[in-house]
Amino acid sequence: MNKAEFLLKDNEKIVNHKKNIIFLDIDGVIQPYNNTNRFKHDLDGTVNFLTNKYRDTSYKKMDKYDVCAAFYDWDEIGLGILKKALYKCNAYIVLHSGWREYMSLIEAKALFRLYDLEQELINICDKGTKEKVIKKYLEVQVMLKSTHTHTHTLRTS
Repeated sequence: MNKAEFLLKDNEKIVNHKKNIIFLDIDGVIQPYNNTNRFKHDLDGTVNFLTNKYRDTSYKKMDKYDVCAAFYDWDEIGLGILKKALYKCNAYIVLHSGWREYMSLIEAKALFRLYDLEQELINICDKGTKEKVIKKYLEVQVMLKSTHTHTHTLRTS
């Protein structure tokens, strides 16, 4: 997709009957490195609030710093760009962030639920170097022929 296609009006979408995949990194993309607002809040209170609000004990199973990082430090502009890209590119999210190494898909979905993105998150790459796990993921998808994938690189900076 070129820059002109991405800059379509908000209600316009690229017509594509195949689902694309955006391999997403969290740190530096939707969570800027300098965002540390979570440290200004009651972490345990926030975890309890989210557990009650969503009626989901996943928040209590995760590290409270990660839960609060997602709640307080994920960037609204970056998330807005991600949502727009998902819509315009007819895409799903596969998490390839370092967060994948200590978080299950269910737990990651709980964090993405905070921004109404849990349905778009469909998988997490295996552990290993990002390049190798993305390549392996795509090879498995092609082998299974269960989805048609096209990759796009989304840079927010």
